[in-house]
Amino acid sequence: LMSKSAKPCDGGKYCDKLSATNYTGDCHAGFYCQYGMDRPRPTNQSVENGTDLTCSYGQSGEGGVCPVGHYCPRGSATPISCPSGSYSPVKQLSRCLTCPAGYYCLAGSVSFKS
Repeated sequence: LMSKSAKPCDGGKYCDKLSATNYTGDCHAGFYCQYGMDRPRPTNQSVENGTDLTCSYGQSGEGGVCPVGHYCPRGSATPISCPSGSYSPVKQLSRCLTCPAGYYCLAGSVSFKS
């Protein structure tokens, strides 16, 4: 049970120690940590259980692997959509790939088009 003075870890950060007074570090590149995350590489396995966010694997908070069409640099609180001219065909990218010459990529693209 959390004390009244306890607060969840900030977005983009993780807190892996009990009774912590500050965050442990930044969420790793290729992942995002929305809030209350207890690890730098969350796995999208959290489920809400009342007011306590936990899952069968013990992860707390909200966060996960960066999805396709997005990128997550170190310290990301949420996935960022790839801008026009770039794409992200796989999960867990820290930056989008540049659309090749002769093709185009709309914002949030998972592939390039001719």
